[in-house]
Amino acid sequence: MFGIRKQIQAQYGMAELKKKKKELKKTKMKLENREIELRNKIDAIDKKNKEKRKIDEERRFAEMEFLKYQETHLGQMLTPLQEGGAK
Repeated sequence: MFGIRKQIQAQYGMAELKKKKKELKKTKMKLENREIELRNKIDAIDKKNKEKRKIDEERRFAEMEFLKYQETHLGQMLTPLQEGGAK
């Protein structure tokens, strides 16, 4: 009697463990999919930030070049005026 009861309890416990194992596998699969989704999202954000940074750097460079040109041009215009005013 005692052995049979233990065997029945063990079989019942196995069914519960199998059920729990199946649930955990489902949860694992969902979490792995979520991880992939989040990694893809991170990659997309990184790519977007990299592109934005590149555009900002190009814009700043173009602005600096324009300001250098403007400084040179204004300097050339002001030099004769300053020399003429000193006389």
